[in-house]
Amino acid sequence: MKMIIGVLFISLVIGSGLVSAAGHTDRQIENVLADFSRYEKQIGGSSVTPNTAKRILKLLGLTRQRLDGVADKANPAWEKADARHTALHNQLNNVLKPRKAQPATPAPKNNTTATSAQTTKKSTASAPKEMISQHQIRVKKIKRDVESVFDTMDKAGMKPFQDPKYVQKYQQSLDRYKQAIKKYQDFAAHPTIISAQESMAKLEKMIAFGQQQAAKDLTVLGDVQTRLRKINDIVKKLKMPTVPRIPFKKGEIGQWLAELGTIRQVGSKTFKPLPQIQKMAYLPNTRFTVEQTGTYEMDDVNRLDHSLRGMASKIETDLKKFRDDLQVNVEHAERDLSMMQGYDPTKEEDRLKHFLYEGRAEEIKGRLASQHLLVSEAITFSQRMKSKDLDARQKLLQRVEKATTQYQSNFNKALSLARMPTPVSTDEALLTIARKALKNAIPPGYDTVGEIKRIVITSKKVHRANDVTHETFDDIDVSSSGNITMSGTAITHHFEWDEYKVVSAEKVGDKHYIYYTSLAYYTEGGQKTKLNQWVVTGRLKGAEIPAKNIHLQ
Repeated sequence: MKMIIGVLFISLVIGSGLVSAAGHTDRQIENVLADFSRYEKQIGGSSVTPNTAKRILKLLGLTRQRLDGVADKANPAWEKADARHTALHNQLNNVLKPRKAQPATPAPKNNTTATSAQTTKKSTASAPKEMISQHQIRVKKIKRDVESVFDTMDKAGMKPFQDPKYVQKYQQSLDRYKQAIKKYQDFAAHPTIISAQESMAKLEKMIAFGQQQAAKDLTVLGDVQTRLRKINDIVKKLKMPTVPRIPFKKGEIGQWLAELGTIRQVGSKTFKPLPQIQKMAYLPNTRFTVEQTGTYEMDDVNRLDHSLRGMASKIETDLKKFRDDLQVNVEHAERDLSMMQGYDPTKEEDRLKHFLYEGRAEEIKGRLASQHLLVSEAITFSQRMKSKDLDARQKLLQRVEKATTQYQSNFNKALSLARMPTPVSTDEALLTIARKALKNAIPPGYDTVGEIKRIVITSKKVHRANDVTHETFDDIDVSSSGNITMSGTAITHHFEWDEYKVVSAEKVGDKHYIYYTSLAYYTEGGQKTKLNQWVVTGRLKGAEIPAKNIHLQ
């Protein structure tokens, strides 16, 4: 029983092998016939160019090699394929006439067993090895890897070739692919190998071109890191000057504009190479700063670019704002000047208010001096900026100078017209009372009394009375309805007194001023009121008066 099973197993194996061999032969012939159908489709229905004929003849030669590789050449299908090959070969050669036609590959003879065996042996020996599908898959994988590297480098552009490590990395990859393809050198004529080699050649050309372009760019760029280090040092030293503010100092605007001009010039010169570096230099970014690595990256270049652009923008912004503010102040000064030019020393109110009151003349002269400085600095700004308002400001400065001279003249005129007021009374008793009261202690808050040069009575003595009530609240009550009740004490004082007014000319330092004084004699009053004596109840310092005018009317 075991022997029967063994024989049966051997029979099955042999039978399976025969079927497998026959099936393999059929598949080979089917593949060859499929190639023929594809070629016939390409040349059918239209005129075939010589170039197309040459290309298909080359492919036909490869297909012939596969047909000759079939072991069972007695198969009717093989003979049919051989006939189609001959027909195709002749048709393509006819396209190439009158050029020398390529000889068709002779089919093997099948007359005798010996001749067939000899021909088969010769054909098999002369045909190249068939490239198995596994090898083709590996070669295609190499081709895809090469194309992937090519695409990666193509997307990265030319800049990275400035880095030797970058070039070395991809050159080593290319060398590995070349080494891997050498394993299949016996199939050099196979389309898969040719395609892979073409991809490698394309990659090799890109690497060579990238190196050449990088060398040119580096020649133009020079030492980028050193250049960026110098630019960074310059940017650190560029400090924006403080914008001048009113009141100006003499020459302040000119100095400010000079500093801005220097910063603008240095900034422009420093900025000039940055666009070229941004466009051409390979400066990959990392997570480290330049302070940590000492190497400038593209982010650092962009930072320097932003800093210099921001500085230039701030210069323009500061200049525009300053120009607008300066114009506003010049216009205000012009209005103020017109007002001061209208002061009339012949009018008593103007004379006292704008010329002779203590400190008033110094105040106005100071304003005129400030206007002169303001307009002078504005002229400097207009000259440096080549503004259209230069002529108007120069004319305004002339007005300021004229107004300054005019005011001094008007002040002298006002001073010459200064007089003591006309007396209402010459009562000697009242004049004596006034002199005595002024020599006594002056209440706090009033000007001290200087050397009295003259005193005149400017009002009649009058009698007055008045009641003054002072209320003191001790308790405040708020009811639930919101009514407020306050309780306390109300004290009423009755005041009664005589009063009159005097004007005195007093010497203060090396000048003389007019003082206006009120005097009162209380017979009734409050707890703190000084009773039954003449006291000063009001005192005001007036205008300056020349000593020679004190006794003039």
